[in-house]
Amino acid sequence: MRSYQGNRYPFCYALFAKADRREAMAVLDALDRQGTRVALPAGRSKKTIRRAALTLLFLSPEAAQDRAVAAGVAQASAAGKIILTIYLKATELTPGLEMQLGQTQAIFKYREDSEADFYRKLLGAPALRSLSLWALCGGLTLALGLLVALNWKPIQARLPNAPLRQLGVPLDFDSVETLYVYGETPLDTYAMPGYKLFADGENDYVRLGQRLIPPGNIAALDDFALLRNLRELCLCNDPVESLAPLMSLSGLTLLDVSHDGELDLSGIEALSRLETLNLSHDRLSGQEALSKLPSLKVLNLAYTELTDLRWLRDLPSLETVYIDAGLLTAAQALGETPFEIVCLDTPVYGYADLKAALEDPAVTDIRIMNGLTIPTSAELVVRPEVALTGAGLEGDFTVSNYGTLRLYGVWEMGLCTRINYGTVVVEPGGLYSGGMCDDITTGLFRIEAGGRQNLERGMSFSLSGGRYENEGDVYLRGGYQLRFLGGTVVNHGTLHLFSTEYGVFQIGIDRDRFQNDGQVYYDGVLIPNDRLFSEKED
Repeated sequence: MRSYQGNRYPFCYALFAKADRREAMAVLDALDRQGTRVALPAGRSKKTIRRAALTLLFLSPEAAQDRAVAAGVAQASAAGKIILTIYLKATELTPGLEMQLGQTQAIFKYREDSEADFYRKLLGAPALRSLSLWALCGGLTLALGLLVALNWKPIQARLPNAPLRQLGVPLDFDSVETLYVYGETPLDTYAMPGYKLFADGENDYVRLGQRLIPPGNIAALDDFALLRNLRELCLCNDPVESLAPLMSLSGLTLLDVSHDGELDLSGIEALSRLETLNLSHDRLSGQEALSKLPSLKVLNLAYTELTDLRWLRDLPSLETVYIDAGLLTAAQALGETPFEIVCLDTPVYGYADLKAALEDPAVTDIRIMNGLTIPTSAELVVRPEVALTGAGLEGDFTVSNYGTLRLYGVWEMGLCTRINYGTVVVEPGGLYSGGMCDDITTGLFRIEAGGRQNLERGMSFSLSGGRYENEGDVYLRGGYQLRFLGGTVVNHGTLHLFSTEYGVFQIGIDRDRFQNDGQVYYDGVLIPNDRLFSEKED
């Protein structure tokens, strides 16, 4: 190929060491054939660098020690030029190069499985794509060519896949700071990682709260690079082919690409401001690049099938990591960590699923994601090491027809728990933390000595026709109503009742149906039995 000498078209300037000339020229010849104009190193390199739209740097151990290469990088950096680095070999950067290349996009040629994979990633890089797209405009003037190279807006309609148009994103791209897309459905809110968002195993829909959203077909993300001021992006449940166009969005603080299939994370270190990243249910490669994200605080790796998490220790700002049971062994190998590890495991869709999960010794954290009924005469035993959770107010269950649920672990925040002709027993060491609406109708709710019930977040706990027995500790605060409107309450343990800003609890039970030989505290004050009802009535 011949070095480009003109100034009519946007071009890139190549930097490489003499030792790498043969390998670098092979890449540059390929770029030249597909229409990218390249200027080779020459005596007047400083002037050429200033005129170039992009500096293409080929790095190797030889190049890192080459003075001419170092000078070219310094000139490009001083001129504010975009630098796209191609690592030909594993290279330890000098302090000067490390400072100048710290925020630039990089492609690691030596890591790619094939030449085809390398060129696919190279040609998909946003900086190079802007030069290639210029060729689509044929005989346009230099001014229009430069406009295209800088912000791409006039050619959006020519892109082979332009999801921004079908999503209804306004043409004023610079005004877009948040974009949450599930499938092909734009929404105004973002689901917290690992809780309200999961894929249904049968139809692969995404469930967001109580809404099922079908998967989308967004594959190419070329035009997402136009959203230069984007801060938060959720692109979930789409067949995304490459994340490369997103690497130019250096202002991103939140990125959710969960349920998107096979993702190569090479180059993600360019997103240096990223704080929240959701990769759940993806098949990942290049994950070692995640260790180079200095601002990352929240990372969701659940259901990614990774086997090694040691690189998590290299993340200086990490606060929370979400995993599934398949990652427990890798997580336990880390020992004590400065960040929290949360296991989001085993979504349960029915009684058989819950029974199987409880019988699996590897399962320690179970989420009930929809309504669940324990059938006639069944008995489920929750082992001490198992946490049984409702996953962000999405779970509910019914214990009916004399079925029994024994809680040695934790039930927390169920949306609606109903006990109908059934029994819930909180064993010693177990914890029941109530949900939005817990109803006992002709059933039994029993707390053994050493067990505990919290209704700190409960909206309503109702007893009508059933029986409530306590030999442990019960804390009732922060809820709207505690209603014993029917049935019998037997307290052999300790009841701690608290008034709150939401109003005093409505106890609503007469003395004949309240049997107490334990202790009752109201706002920390012990209430003797002979004053219990008068105090309550007052």
